[in-house]
Amino acid sequence: MRIRNLVVTLALPCALSSAAPVQWTVESGGNGHWYEAVFVGPFTTWDTANALAMGSGGHLVTISSETENDFVYSLIENRPDLWTLSLINNGLGPWMGGFQDPGGTEPGQGWQWVTAEPMDYTNWGPGEPSEGELGTSDYMHYFGAASPTGSVWNDTAQVDWDIRGYVVEYVPSPSSAGLAIVGALTLVQRQRRRVARLACQAGFV
Repeated sequence: MRIRNLVVTLALPCALSSAAPVQWTVESGGNGHWYEAVFVGPFTTWDTANALAMGSGGHLVTISSETENDFVYSLIENRPDLWTLSLINNGLGPWMGGFQDPGGTEPGQGWQWVTAEPMDYTNWGPGEPSEGELGTSDYMHYFGAASPTGSVWNDTAQVDWDIRGYVVEYVPSPSSAGLAIVGALTLVQRQRRRVARLACQAGFV
């Protein structure tokens, strides 16, 4: 639960900004997947982020271990465009692929990943999930507890003015691991921009 940032700003035009996807290599103890942190702009909803991630050929990031969480956090820790500071100095970071089943017992039951894989590992912030102020905090994002950034997780509503981006995860097919992400990067980015334009035109961002 957090106090919402009360600073009112004008809505910005839709924009996408990201670094190139980074692979968590098997040689370094990773899973071979690729990860990309994407800035969209203020008032990026979870639904919009989810659509953009899928439209680019990936999915919102899912985390299965502390080492994976640390790797993903290393991609967003020094990206100030992806963070907003609340009035009580909590860092509000990008969307992840976790959401709560509407039938789940509040606040901690029914959480799941967009990929339907087991949520055996969690890294909630202190006192989280807490269901927020309005009882609709059913979506997960990175969070800094009393810090401008942080690797812990928080629950919030899917329409949140303070969330500015998301992290997408790409799972390459066994036969084309490198080509699927690196060789097709230009096509992926073009597709994501197209989806973003459609989202903007529809008023979802």
